[in-house]
Amino acid sequence: MIRKKYNSKFNFKKNTEQKKEAPNLKIDFVGVVDKEKNLGQSLTYGKIQFPKNKNFKKGWHIVDPAQIINKAIKDDATLLHIGKAPLRGIKKFLSDWYFKGIGEVLADKIVEEAKMTTLTLIRGNTSNLKERFQLNDEQTKTLHNGWQKNKDTAYYEILINELGFTNTQKQRLKDNYGILLIKVLATNPISLLGAIPLLSFSDIERICERLNFEISDEQKAIAVTKHVVNKKEISDGHTCYPLEGIVPEVLKLSELEKDFIIKTIKQPSSGFKFLEKNSKEIIQSDDSNLRDKKIVQEINRIIKTFSRGKNKKTFIKSELKVQKNVDLSDEQIDAVNAAINNPVSIITGGPGAGKTTMVKALVSAITKLKLKLKLTAPTGKAATRIAAEGLMQYKPSTIHSYLGPFEEKSEEKFDIMIVDESSMIDIELMKSLLVSIPDKASIVFIGDADQLPPVGPGQVFKDFIKSQKITVAKLTGNYRQDSMSGIAKSAREIVKGKIPTLTDELNEDVIFKNLPIGKQADEIITLYFETLPSLGIKQEDIQILTPQREGEVGIYNLNRLIQQKLTARGNPLFTNKLKSKNNDFEMSFFSGDKVIMRKNKVKELGLVNGDIGRVLRKSGSTVFIEFNEKEIEFSVKDTFDLQLAYAITIHLSQGSDYKGVIITCSSEHRYMLRRNLIYTALTRAKDKAVFVGEKSSFSEGVEKIPVLRYTNLIDIIKEDLKDD
Repeated sequence: MIRKKYNSKFNFKKNTEQKKEAPNLKIDFVGVVDKEKNLGQSLTYGKIQFPKNKNFKKGWHIVDPAQIINKAIKDDATLLHIGKAPLRGIKKFLSDWYFKGIGEVLADKIVEEAKMTTLTLIRGNTSNLKERFQLNDEQTKTLHNGWQKNKDTAYYEILINELGFTNTQKQRLKDNYGILLIKVLATNPISLLGAIPLLSFSDIERICERLNFEISDEQKAIAVTKHVVNKKEISDGHTCYPLEGIVPEVLKLSELEKDFIIKTIKQPSSGFKFLEKNSKEIIQSDDSNLRDKKIVQEINRIIKTFSRGKNKKTFIKSELKVQKNVDLSDEQIDAVNAAINNPVSIITGGPGAGKTTMVKALVSAITKLKLKLKLTAPTGKAATRIAAEGLMQYKPSTIHSYLGPFEEKSEEKFDIMIVDESSMIDIELMKSLLVSIPDKASIVFIGDADQLPPVGPGQVFKDFIKSQKITVAKLTGNYRQDSMSGIAKSAREIVKGKIPTLTDELNEDVIFKNLPIGKQADEIITLYFETLPSLGIKQEDIQILTPQREGEVGIYNLNRLIQQKLTARGNPLFTNKLKSKNNDFEMSFFSGDKVIMRKNKVKELGLVNGDIGRVLRKSGSTVFIEFNEKEIEFSVKDTFDLQLAYAITIHLSQGSDYKGVIITCSSEHRYMLRRNLIYTALTRAKDKAVFVGEKSSFSEGVEKIPVLRYTNLIDIIKEDLKDD
């Protein structure tokens, strides 16, 4: 095996001439020296003049240095008043990875002693720096070199650190706002709510308090409503929501009058749209509405520029041979022709419906037409599975890898894209994907609409189908029903709300171990270490799936129990702190542990949320972990995004399949057990699925219909999508 650090240049094909310029992040700190004389002290230019017509406050201000001419701030420049010196921001900046080896304690000592002159000392003479703070040579060199490498963005980093933004939020601020952030913070910091991920109203209140920015009742009503609407999207996937479910939460958080809130948020400039669905008034943010419209706009562009529309080709069975002794069905042929001849098409079907064979036939058709093909999927596991079906030559990739860092528009050229496991694609990723499709090309979405909706917001695949405006080919596999596996047959019953007849006979494809709480975890451990391996399924091919993190058969406890028997020897290579309902605890990691990536880190590591790997070893502060047969180097900071993966949540298993699956159905998790959750878990199994829990909980879950996810995309499609 070749050991190498992940290098994005091997994965992202970009046109460098069209690459986005780095955002302008140069700002300056200016302190008031003499208010009466309009005199200030700039960290960049020294003594400067404030505008004479500005009624500025004492303390520190932030300004765009381009607005300083001849040591005077221009009259029309935007001044952001921050008052007291941003010492917290400086401390965090110096203890960040830019200055490896400095740490929080030393950074705190330096800043407490030198205050704002810290910045002058660091960028100055190294001998003065060393003597002032009694540093060793390595520390002095680290501070000096770190400053030189980051001097153009240092003040920007200090500002956003001072305001308490997270790393993800900081990156979004840099990419989307750059230097414009000064004006936004000076005039309307509340507008960041909804525009920056996971920014809550309490965060906005804290930022406004730090900037001495007073929030009016109108601003408060709009900001809190944005926060509640945004929370519904992030937590539950709704891209719009009934107003009657939003207002009570806004009332509680804002402590404003109900009539005042409704009147305020219904003003045209409030940033919301209102519509009616099923006799309910629905609220949608302008940003969400524009995102829906952007998706339809891109579909219209793909339809308009589609190059094969006038030269349709209809294939017949004899022209498409996929493998020996396999005859294509009429519905598979129809699906191939739909995909070949339409700019945007959908092929959907459940387990045993024949999707895999159809994809091979579709690739055969594409090859005969001499078209260039691109294969993608939402997860690395799904992309690997496509490759395993004899399609490795087409280099299937994750959508994130195809899109590249920061979801820049891909410059990769192709005639047709096939996207597998499309039900997993959330609305943000779908928007980025559609934007990337070249003019004249087409796109085919393949998936199972009965599975769980995406982890992220929306349910685009399902909405596309329900709109009845996009070509859909449905595979049923009814022609081969007698030869279907027990897994496929049980899944078909579950999706209809029927309870399949399941026993504990080990020779069956689907088994149910009916046990009370207190005995379930022990049975799962036995199945994992003894029962399934005795049936020829290796441990590395077994995945435990559970609805929840907590409890006897939650992922935390099951991972701990398996690790204790399998890898826990000596000192762990690294540990992570995790939060549970009852208390915080440490999760330890040993060599050989199975782990799952819990964040998208395409640019840094080439990995996305849900990728599964194996811990190898540690060298110094670097941990080596194998993902998809590649060794990837993890810093201590990167390891915080890993969790043990002997047991994972059912949501995270989407897009994957395993020879053997153990599924928990415990009354501990009763409120989460629903039809589509159980269906998704079962359909992850290729050879054997074992349910462990109470049959009453299983039956109750199958009978529960999926939770309704509110979206407005169907209506936008019906209104704005042009006919092919």
